[in-house]
Amino acid sequence: MFLPVNCPNQHCTNHSGLPSDWLRPHGAYFTKAFGMVPRFKCVACGRTVSAQTASPHKFSKQPLPFQSVARAMETHSLREVARLFGVSTAVIQNHLDRLERNGGTLGFIAEGTGAS
Repeated sequence: MFLPVNCPNQHCTNHSGLPSDWLRPHGAYFTKAFGMVPRFKCVACGRTVSAQTASPHKFSKQPLPFQSVARAMETHSLREVARLFGVSTAVIQNHLDRLERNGGTLGFIAEGTGAS
């Protein structure tokens, strides 16, 4: 499960230099793409966040593993990769755009941020 690493509230003391217990469980909500998504509450400012808050798959309706898409793009065209995954070229392009926006580094890919 993807967990936020800091409080998104820039004025919160937990925005940087976090203690290990900066968030507490605060319910969950259901999505068609991800099922139940847990929510958390910052103990300092009360801001609520979910496991999707900082996830690169936040608004994705068809999450694909970034590592697999990136590897396939090394040797295949956009259309071929779309066929391999059984999705449209727009979905693959969306994933490539997300990868680029989030740094596009191997560290980002290796973190296991792909679909579970």
